[in-house]
Amino acid sequence: MTALTDSHIFVGNSSNIATDVAMSGDATIDDTGKVTVSIGLDKLTNVTYDTTNHNMILGQKVTLTAGATQNLFLGELAGATAAHSTAATINNTMIGYSAGAAMTSGSYNTALGANALTAITSGTQNTVVGEEAGTRITDGVDNTAVGYIALYANVHGSYNTVVGREAFNNATGDGNIGIGWAVGNTTTTGTDNILIGNDVVAPTSSTSNYLNIGGAITGDYTTGPALMNGFTATTQTSGDNSTKIATTAYVDAAAATGGAATFQYLTSGTSATYTTPANCRAILVKAVGGGGGGGSDAAGTPQNGGNGGDTIFNSIHAKGGVGGQSGTGSPTGAGGRGTTAGTGTATFRVLGSAGTGSGRGAAGGVFAGGSGGSSPFGGAGNSGQGDANGNAAFANSGSGGGGAGAGSNAGGGGGQAGEYFELYISSPSATYTYTIGAAGAATTTGTFNGAAGGTGMIIVQEFY
Repeated sequence: MTALTDSHIFVGNSSNIATDVAMSGDATIDDTGKVTVSIGLDKLTNVTYDTTNHNMILGQKVTLTAGATQNLFLGELAGATAAHSTAATINNTMIGYSAGAAMTSGSYNTALGANALTAITSGTQNTVVGEEAGTRITDGVDNTAVGYIALYANVHGSYNTVVGREAFNNATGDGNIGIGWAVGNTTTTGTDNILIGNDVVAPTSSTSNYLNIGGAITGDYTTGPALMNGFTATTQTSGDNSTKIATTAYVDAAAATGGAATFQYLTSGTSATYTTPANCRAILVKAVGGGGGGGSDAAGTPQNGGNGGDTIFNSIHAKGGVGGQSGTGSPTGAGGRGTTAGTGTATFRVLGSAGTGSGRGAAGGVFAGGSGGSSPFGGAGNSGQGDANGNAAFANSGSGGGGAGAGSNAGGGGGQAGEYFELYISSPSATYTYTIGAAGAATTTGTFNGAAGGTGMIIVQEFY
């Protein structure tokens, strides 16, 4: 047999004669017969990978505008085009045919599904999953939609959270929450509804602030929902220890005979006095410190948000939240994050949740500041969107204030929520001294400023 060079192969030539040749191109072979085939991005069409700005695009051969970074577009017509993208097109993930196809300056959006978020332009922080989910959203922010055509008709609405096929698919307002198949699908302009259950809807297309849980608990939750269907109010008589569904009148009657707990809500005071009611056998104290304030942006005179004050009951402290960093803080625009618990021994305690950090802007960009951390009582301040001040936390929530937004510089971080504790005291003393933690102060010297946190609160549940 004719000798063959190491790692070569015989290949018939034009004269039909076997010829000693080396494999070349994208495939090689070694003398054990192992074949190696190499395929790189340069071998594929309709693929762009920008190693400088970290953009990966599969489905169209485009180069995004300078400054657009960290985007992943996967699918035919998915994501922004070279003509429509801006330096603010940042951190978007679009997967599916035409997902995010109209995007211009949108940022921090995620879409999975054909035509999902297809109309998005400048909207931020939207997350949708499902074919045509959120398909008409243009400049809405902080929406979450999961399910086929979920939140389909929404254009400008924000802060909606819906899960389920056709969930709130005709809604255009803000702040709706829905879970279930076709839930809320008759709502159009209504806002701030909470609907749970398959095909559960509000009374009219414009109804707002409505609660409906499976048709069992319904009503305007700002004034108190109705009792569950099939239940009526009752008044408990002396010595009757059964469990019943009842109105406030029932609770009052039961308390008068020693059958139910009472509550005191302490919302202000420094070194004030709580007085234990007569015949009270035990108390459960729930306390939250003051929330930290949000930080300012990096312009003007940058300023960190103020720290919240400690809430104190019987010398036991619920530590106040730490204020958010300004846009020039270290790290830039970080949310408030304290790690030290308050002093004193409580039955249960948990550190306040940290505020979120801000995005960092570029010329022409629209970026949110950090949101305040939420206490167990809720009410955290939302972040400023673009060139805007942050939003204050609710009074006596103990939650953090929102950080300032920024369009062309770094925004401020959100404030940390105050620490929360619970303290059970059997055979309580006649009186106790308490202090309500002050809210962390808003900033005042930035071009756009972070907002104040929420003051602290104490709830005392009294058992007889």
